[in-house]
Amino acid sequence: MRVYEDFAHHPTAVRETLAGLRARHPEGRLFAVFEPRSATASRNLHQAEYADAFRVADVAILAPVGRKEIGAEERLDVAAIVAAIESSGRTASAAPSIEAIIARLVGETRAEDTVVLMSNGAFGGIYDRVLVSLSARAMPRRE
Repeated sequence: MRVYEDFAHHPTAVRETLAGLRARHPEGRLFAVFEPRSATASRNLHQAEYADAFRVADVAILAPVGRKEIGAEERLDVAAIVAAIESSGRTASAAPSIEAIIARLVGETRAEDTVVLMSNGAFGGIYDRVLVSLSARAMPRRE
């Protein structure tokens, strides 16, 4: 399994990152995990473009919007993006927390899959936490 960390936060960067990873690793599924954290990504400025960008992934998991101070009328609608992705036949979900994302990756990924974690920030420490959790899953328990 491959796990990538990527700074992609604009829809064009997301789309190109995912297309590049799909081309490099055509085997297995591509899991795209995204935290809309930047001032631009947290707003609905690119609502439709995000839905299109994530269609390259087999599974898209969107974290909650990272900037709570943005009003509802301006905030990115993660649920609408998920619905648009799913309408194209792909799998998508809005995760309620970092813990839920990690649990899903540990429960669903397989050895041939590729995971890319995308944010322009610390993403709640997810990078190391995913690696540790996936490694722990792969290690047999000693009794």
